[in-house]
Amino acid sequence: MGITFIGMASRSSGKVRGLQLVDNFKNYNFFDTVTRRFTGKDSFFQKNIVFVRNFDLNLAKSLKLQGRKIGYDIIDKPVAELHRLQLNNPDISEIDWNFICNDFIDFYIVTNTLAKQKLEAITNKEVFIIPHHAVSNKLIEKDTAIKPKTIGYVGVEDQLFRRNEIISYCDMNKLSFYENHPKTQNLCIEDLKKIDIGVVYLDVNNRTDYVLKYKPNQKLSNFQCFGIPSVIVGYNSYIEFGGNNSYLLAKNEIELIENLDMLFKDKDLRGSIQKNGYEAAEKLLVNNVIKLYNFIE
Repeated sequence: MGITFIGMASRSSGKVRGLQLVDNFKNYNFFDTVTRRFTGKDSFFQKNIVFVRNFDLNLAKSLKLQGRKIGYDIIDKPVAELHRLQLNNPDISEIDWNFICNDFIDFYIVTNTLAKQKLEAITNKEVFIIPHHAVSNKLIEKDTAIKPKTIGYVGVEDQLFRRNEIISYCDMNKLSFYENHPKTQNLCIEDLKKIDIGVVYLDVNNRTDYVLKYKPNQKLSNFQCFGIPSVIVGYNSYIEFGGNNSYLLAKNEIELIENLDMLFKDKDLRGSIQKNGYEAAEKLLVNNVIKLYNFIE
């Protein structure tokens, strides 16, 4: 079975849902729509095609007419579409999911059950769920018995709310606050090694609703892979793939600070959350997630 992933190598979507998979499977390759070059063992389009996040109609039509099977991994495309529409009308809260669909597409890939249900309501094509794999290809040991020194966040700046409250808590408890948006896999790994307690928090509003519903599981899974006990807000993907008793859930800013305080003070709690988080993260190591593509024949 061969797959060519098609996307932008410079974007995180292309790296995580394409290039990093190519590195781990000899019959996969990646075609960069910007440079028009292949990465991988073979410099030709495989029998099976997966467009990553952005769908190129002309290229899809050409490949389909050549007898190839066309898939579309939408990732967080619905979130981007809603935010695009909200630039002109902030009151918009839903999109028409038909913008994703096309007759040349044979199957879809999504990152959680809620997205699958949305697509299955408007298409008779098959829809498959594949969560994001963790950034490291192995679990990273961390001693949670050591008193935490750093609370941290890894991701784009506008997807962490209540930053001032988090920093104030850190200041009061002589903790450091670390955040960054790394551009490469190795830099992300280095960032995660610096963090003792992870945090991901958004208030729920018209703009963040789709983020919470349809963004993938990656931030939590990365924390869990590195043995970092975390306080999170309820992303659907986090709940679906994060395991049981493997994080603390904050429904508001009060719970956010209370849960950070519990993790900071209770080493037994940190240890139990880490243990359960490792179990969840192991399922999402790339060598396990890669098997979910076996439905493509």
